[in-house]
Amino acid sequence: DNAVSFGAGFDNTVSTISRDSSGRLTVGGSFTSYQDKSGPGLDYLTRLDDSSGAFSGDFNISTGADGAVNGIVIDSSGRTLLGGAFATVNGLAQNRIARLAIDGAVDATFSPGSGTDGEIKSITIDNNSNAFLTQNVGKLVIGGAFNNYNGTARGRIARLNADGKLDTGFDIGTGADNTVNHVAVDSEGRVYVAG
Repeated sequence: DNAVSFGAGFDNTVSTISRDSSGRLTVGGSFTSYQDKSGPGLDYLTRLDDSSGAFSGDFNISTGADGAVNGIVIDSSGRTLLGGAFATVNGLAQNRIARLAIDGAVDATFSPGSGTDGEIKSITIDNNSNAFLTQNVGKLVIGGAFNNYNGTARGRIARLNADGKLDTGFDIGTGADNTVNHVAVDSEGRVYVAG
């Protein structure tokens, strides 16, 4: 009864979908067309209205990403955080991680420096409700195939402050010995990894 038709769908893999508070779907993956349409706003990243499957007219990304988008999460302010295999978003250098404003523009206040030296596979936000762990609320956890974040050794998992800078208080030594495909944070602030 509430089914949505996405028509011909995407021309390649969809790796991640996130729904915002307005019901729009931000979709990332390895695609370059949707419903047999291609062009700006369809390179690896787009936003759809979840009630119709049509393009959301308020997401004005110019050139999109230049490589796969593997993880998307939307923060409490409605900004979209991306992780993947891209080097640019909207023509701007964003080495495998970026934050977009609500309208799709790259958020210049997010400062990941040189980003990661390998692909990001998963990204999440710590929204734990534990009153004793509120210092981590809003921080990001990323996992993937990287060994460094902005020049600092981090074995395939890292926690970032909300501004994109590395949280140096979260250091798990050598990290994982192979790719981290998924990260999650529970209500107690514990970080889970799978890979």
